[in-house]
Amino acid sequence: MILKLIVRETHVQPNPNGSAAMSQRKSVTLHQAKTHLPRLLDEVDNGVEVIIVRAGKPLVKLVPLVRAAVRQVRERQVRRSPYAPITVPAGASFRDMVALKGKSDIGDAINKKIIDSLANANKLSDMPDFNDANKLGSGKEMVDRLTNLIAIFENRALDFSKNRAEGDDILGDAYEYLMRHFATESGKSKGQF
Repeated sequence: MILKLIVRETHVQPNPNGSAAMSQRKSVTLHQAKTHLPRLLDEVDNGVEVIIVRAGKPLVKLVPLVRAAVRQVRERQVRRSPYAPITVPAGASFRDMVALKGKSDIGDAINKKIIDSLANANKLSDMPDFNDANKLGSGKEMVDRLTNLIAIFENRALDFSKNRAEGDDILGDAYEYLMRHFATESGKSKGQF
């Protein structure tokens, strides 16, 4: 959430019918604001007017830059975007995929339990086939290859679940870094590589 600070005293504005406009309002001391800022920001985001006072006098009013109505419109637009977040249905998470490691039907199970569920929940098409013997081998070879592939993504260094870089193209940045790195090692420019 993005906030701006308005440094001025606040006044209750009258409605056209003469009554004062009523909204949730809260006053906190400067010390309380410093101590509980994350909680106060959540309250502001939920429509509470927070006024920070010093020595009993209003000093600052916390105001969201993006109003709730605008935020709701943006959220609806994101849901319609082809790059919107993916819904992961129950039974189709990465943990569910990890549970399939080493199983003799791993390719078919990934297709049915993970890929089909994700595709149906998100109206996706052209999904990969993890049971393709031509690309992944067959029998033990397929089981080992898929088990090793899943193990690569279990590496804690690749866990982006706590990443707060919303909107960043992490994979794109990683691709560019790797291209630059490999191009430099081969003595070529990124474009030549």
